[in-house]
Amino acid sequence: MAADAYPDAAIEGILDCGATPGHALAALRQGLTTIRYDGPSFEAVCDIAAQCGATVMRERPPTLDLAGDGNAAVLVEACRRWLRE
Repeated sequence: MAADAYPDAAIEGILDCGATPGHALAALRQGLTTIRYDGPSFEAVCDIAAQCGATVMRERPPTLDLAGDGNAAVLVEACRRWLRE
């Protein structure tokens, strides 16, 4: 939805699959191009991802966590701070 709303923005979605290989493989089957995975058979998951043209990240990149009390003003300020940095 964000990509449709802002077609000129560079948007990359990354699904964090934790240490669950089934989640990682399901994400790749669904066409995700970047996943975060750090679990059993890491090299095998990376090999499958490469065959799909996807990337596997072992480390979680810096992220904006919008979990909180739902206060809109706090969330807006968190977004602004994240984008400034």
